[in-house]
Amino acid sequence: MNEKIENIIESQNWTNWIKFPFPPEFGWERGSNKNNLRQILRKILSKPYSIGVYQLRNIKTNKNILFGITTSQTLEIRMSSLLPSYSGGRSGRNNIDKVRYVNNNVNYIEFRVLYASKSKTKIIEDYLKLLKNHIFNT
Repeated sequence: MNEKIENIIESQNWTNWIKFPFPPEFGWERGSNKNNLRQILRKILSKPYSIGVYQLRNIKTNKNILFGITTSQTLEIRMSSLLPSYSGGRSGRNNIDKVRYVNNNVNYIEFRVLYASKSKTKIIEDYLKLLKNHIFNT
């Protein structure tokens, strides 16, 4: 069953895995809005103002970390809350454990994105949940 689900997930048109950006490495300074995570994602993502699914993994531990969807906010807005504001992200994420994990392991994190319709994002999210192979499976 899991193999079938994995095949469905992997058959989608995901972007390549890329290093998760850390704003201080892009010239962001505390208290500044210049080069914050949201602005960096606007440059990295080919469709930053789209909705879709994102997934993060830790390349050091070879573990999937988390996944998420956005159906009303854009990807660049939603993903910018994966880092705390003191690291160039933005507040607004309810699960602070996810934010801490990403911030503490940012040097080893990669992400990918699937640009998809509202209905498809929910389907892919449900499939990812069924795998139960993410540190944060919500």
